[in-house]
This record gives sequence, C-alpha cells and structure tokens, in this order.
Amino acid sequence: MMAMMSDPPRVRTRRDEAEEELERALNESLQPDFLAEIIAAESRMQQLSVAPQEPVSPTRAPEEDGILGRLLVDDEDDVDTTETVAFEANVPDDVDLNAEVPICNLPERMILIMLEYLDEDSIGLFSSVCHRFHATARSDSIWSMMCHRVFSIQSLAGAVQLRKYKSWMHMFVARPRVKYHGYYVLRITYYKKPELSMWTDLPPGTVLQAIYYRYFNFKRNGTVLYCMTHRHPREMFEGFRRPHKEIHLGSYYVSKGEVYVVVNVGHSILQFIFRLASRWRAPNTRLILISHAQFHLSDVNLRHPHYFDTAEEEFNFRRHWPL
Repeated sequence: MMAMMSDPPRVRTRRDEAEEELERALNESLQPDFLAEIIAAESRMQQLSVAPQEPVSPTRAPEEDGILGRLLVDDEDDVDTTETVAFEANVPDDVDLNAEVPICNLPERMILIMLEYLDEDSIGLFSSVCHRFHATARSDSIWSMMCHRVFSIQSLAGAVQLRKYKSWMHMFVARPRVKYHGYYVLRITYYKKPELSMWTDLPPGTVLQAIYYRYFNFKRNGTVLYCMTHRHPREMFEGFRRPHKEIHLGSYYVSKGEVYVVVNVGHSILQFIFRLASRWRAPNTRLILISHAQFHLSDVNLRHPHYFDTAEEEFNFRRHWPL
C-alpha cells in the first residue's frame, strides 16, 4: 500500500489573526476590572457614612473607623444628605414650605394694603417670595391698581379702560410705558481737530475724541429730568437726586407707543419724540429717538421748529432704585 501523503501546512491568513485578536480581547474582558471595584467600594463607603449600618469588616480597627468617618464628613459638608433629599422629594407640589412663616399667614386684605405702598417692579419681586404672595400679587385687583397708577399719568386720556386688552394683566404687560427708578442714557462720541494757539501744547495733526451723554429720568407725576453732560452714568446716580444747573425739568406723555418730551433748557425749548422698544427680552427698556426739535423761548405754541438729525439714536435704560 502506498503511504498516505500528509496535507501541506495551512498558511496563516488575516482572518486567522483577526480571530486570535478577538479571542484575546474577550479573555481580557473576563478579567476583573479593578478600577470599577475601587469606585464601587468608595460608593459603598459613602453610603455607610450617610446611613450607618453594621460594620462589614469586623477586623477593622476602631481608630481607622473614626479617622475615615471624619474625612468623609469633612468632604461632604457641601453635599445634601440622603435625609434632606428624601424629605424634599416626598413633599407634594401643593405644599407650601413657608406656611409656618408668620408674615405669609397674614390676611389677604392686609397683604393688599402692603402692595399699595410698593412700586410695580417691587410687586413683581414680592410675588416670588411664596405661593401665597404669588397668588395675591397676581390678582386682578392688583393689576388694575398698577394700570390706573401708571397709565392715568403717562397718557393724556386720563381715564384708563380695557378696550382692546383682554384683562388688566394683559394691559400692563402689553401697553407701552416708560420705566421709573432709573434713567435712559445715550452716549455720543465724535472726533474733532483742536484749536491750536500759543497756549496749547498739542502737536499739529492731533485729533481729539469728544464724549458726552444725554439722560432722561421720568417721574411718576408726569415730569422728566433732562441732562446733557460729559459726566459718566455712574456719577449721575447721585446727580439726579440733587438740584444742578445742568439738569432741567420738563414734561412728558405717552401716546400710541411714542413718548413726547418737552424741556425748557433756559436758552430755548427742546422737544423730543421717542419710540418705545425692547432691549433683549425686557420691554420698554429702550427709547429710539425719531425727532429732535428746538424752539425759541417766545414760540410758546411750538409752531416754528428747527429740526436736528437723529439717525434713530437709542437710549438704554439703567436701573437705580433710589431715583
């Protein structure tokens, strides 16, 4: 018989190498993950420090337990405990945590009287204190009070009626009005050549930058304070609280989303017409100048204006509560 011939050795291919690599990776994945075990052990230790249980390892020395407990407590001073989190999670949504506060339990009539002494913006902050204040401050009587307080002065009509508005809240939110407790400011910058003389030290060809500001501070009684000065807005916070020769008193009213201002500045009469606009998402925080006219002092009826270019300059509102 003829001896059987042995098969030639099989040549290794890329497929064989890929299978070996896959098998090696599978074996490594079955080995214990020491990093995961360390993280799990630390998590168990934190749970033991929050909710004490029976010691897992009786062979641990008491000194080690005390040191470990102090370290864990020091590291978790700024972390809510499980008792606090569980308590807040178990509180129903309709339960007011401020129910035990005495001022939150005042009769509704007394709260309404308190709101009569607050301005419109303060009432909005007041409503954010608790559920009781929020419900009272958003009542229709409060919205009606704020609408009559603001629009009876700012509009020429005098009587305040709903007409096209659905409610008093809708009127107060949607109807244009100027804001109090602050001022609208415009910064104007331009460049000019200096007047050279024997007393100036500026070299020839120098160009100077000139900066000045215009301010309007509206009051609740229908008056407005106007100022054109080089003083920075930070300095004008106190400037409007004291009489000054640069500050002039005028009057204003709001009609169809536009603000009409007339100011006597001593040498002439100025008339400004603004369009109320929003800045970002804050309504009525921007005035866009659409007309700027000057009249002679003898022109009492304002019939012969001299108009200036405006380029729709924008006055932005800056809050200052003491004003």
